[in-house]
Amino acid sequence: SVRDALATVGDLERLVGRIADRTATAREFVMLLSALHRLPAIAELLGPIGLSNACGGDCADIAAMLEDAVAEDHTGAATIRHGFAPDLDAAHAAVRETREWLTSLEARERERTGIRSLKVGFNKVFGYYIEITRSNLALTPADYTRKQTIANGERFITVPLKEAEARVLAADEEIAARERAALQKLSAMVTREAGRLSATARALAEMDAF
Repeated sequence: SVRDALATVGDLERLVGRIADRTATAREFVMLLSALHRLPAIAELLGPIGLSNACGGDCADIAAMLEDAVAEDHTGAATIRHGFAPDLDAAHAAVRETREWLTSLEARERERTGIRSLKVGFNKVFGYYIEITRSNLALTPADYTRKQTIANGERFITVPLKEAEARVLAADEEIAARERAALQKLSAMVTREAGRLSATARALAEMDAF
């Protein structure tokens, strides 16, 4: 039973080393949390010879800290939990609002211009655009700026659309930077407990060897 339980822990020492080196990903913090969740069952199996010299048997306080910081989303991907890094939450909210604005733009512009065939699109070369067929060009609003001529019409840009495009294109870089900062913050928090975690890793390794 102990052998089977130990097999589910993974390489705790390697995870602690990665965190101390500030190279751990959100996935590795989730793996550490998963390992810590298994410690109580191992300690119970071991009884009086348990892990009391390491984490008091379960490192519950460290697990609680990790639970507040990382999680798995509905796809199983490891993420920074909402609330741990407010600036990251704000960046995600801003890009979500911008994407919602872009999603609803086509319907709003069709209503405003009366052009039922109007389309809002995106490609990697020209970015976002509003497309109007040749037969409807006479209805083009004055605030539309021509961006590209195509076979059956024209593509346009507006100031709000250009601003939204800039926010979306910059969002990935901003979110990645804020995620790195959040992981650095979490690494520092966990590293303060590295001594206890390393002792636990050694105790588990000895037991695994036996």
